Amino acid sequence: MMVIKGYKSVLVPYDGSESSRLALSVACKIQGVDALHIVTVIPEYEGDMDIFGNIKGDIQAKGEEILKKAKEEAESCNVPIKATLLKGIPDQQITAYAETNHCNLIVMGRKGLSDVERVFIGSVTQRVLNSTSRDVLVIPPSSLNTDGPILVAYDGSPFSQSALQKAIEFVRDTETELMVLNVIFTYGKFFSLPEEAVSELRAKAEGLLESAEKKCLARNVRCSLKITEGEPHIGIKRCVDEVQASMVVIGSRGKRGLNRLILGSVTEKVIAMVDVPVLVVKD
Repeated sequence: MMVIKGYKSVLVPYDGSESSRLALSVACKIQGVDALHIVTVIPEYEGDMDIFGNIKGDIQAKGEEILKKAKEEAESCNVPIKATLLKGIPDQQITAYAETNHCNLIVMGRKGLSDVERVFIGSVTQRVLNSTSRDVLVIPPSSLNTDGPILVAYDGSPFSQSALQKAIEFVRDTETELMVLNVIFTYGKFFSLPEEAVSELRAKAEGLLESAEKKCLARNVRCSLKITEGEPHIGIKRCVDEVQASMVVIGSRGKRGLNRLILGSVTEKVIAMVDVPVLVVKD
């Protein structure tokens, strides 16, 4: 079951799209939230209003209408709500708002009302993921499966360790299953590793998962362990489908991150491919 808790201040960017509505619905179900922030970002207009009418006023009115709808949809959340209309570049405004208002989680839809609605938004959500220091929960545009296990992508890096700790806290004192997955990167499009190297990598993966299991047991959490081979994002996608996971928890960097966010690589591809929420843990 998808269980999310431990976040006191949650931010939901809302643009009126079905994806943002679903994100708001998920945010309302997060346990222990003290404040729910909803923001709608409208562009700043500095053109000549005398030619085409009061465009600036029309943009303002549309933003207020979208924000009003968001507040109506959030009435059943039973938590204090702060709804704010912002002006400027969406990802910059969202990131700055989260920092200023000490929001420790941003919940966003994978697709919005942008002109380019390709797999994984490629615009606002991606740029927020790349720029914010806050955890980000990305919600797919499809209906949610809430009954499956929570899947943690684990490679032993500090970010994956943070992701594991986060997932452990989610499932403590619940019946939700936790699955810890390590994907051995044995081949790509243009190469594959020799059998001896694969055996060595598998031995290391087994050691990593044994360490992860000890962390789970120390918190009285039972977990299942799984190793698969191939490209990491494909391995994660395959495992999500096999176990019908309810959510993926993943670090924003891995061992192959090379001092940049792995977004644009494994994490971004996972978000694009899976049909379940993906929590990107930043620290």
